Amino acid sequence: MNILIVDDEHYIVNYLLSLVEENIKEEVYIEKAYSAPEALNILSATKIDLILLDIHMPGCTGLELAKKVKSSWPRCHIIFLTAYDNFEYVYQANHFASTSYLLKTESDETILTEIQKHIDLINQESQTAS
Repeated sequence: MNILIVDDEHYIVNYLLSLVEENIKEEVYIEKAYSAPEALNILSATKIDLILLDIHMPGCTGLELAKKVKSSWPRCHIIFLTAYDNFEYVYQANHFASTSYLLKTESDETILTEIQKHIDLINQESQTAS
């Protein structure tokens, strides 16, 4: 299971990395990126199953990055994490298949539950595809 964490705030990326490493029992490989171009570079070299993605980043928003990801890797799951409780963001995020939308202010337990839910779905999809 390959996970990519993308956020322009380094402390958020590092916090989420630690949170996943310490709490998710699945065997996961985690990459991190601090910008959309950096994320695309990783995605061009590595198959990513799940992305934890900030919506509001300079240069290329998480929504724009999600479009690029989904056009090349439609089975990739995305959890949008944002500090913005904005209906338009939620509405746009819900147009992508296999996505969730969480506020960064959610509890660690809520974030971990959502990550585990996606990991379980990805594992089910992999079993169905084989």
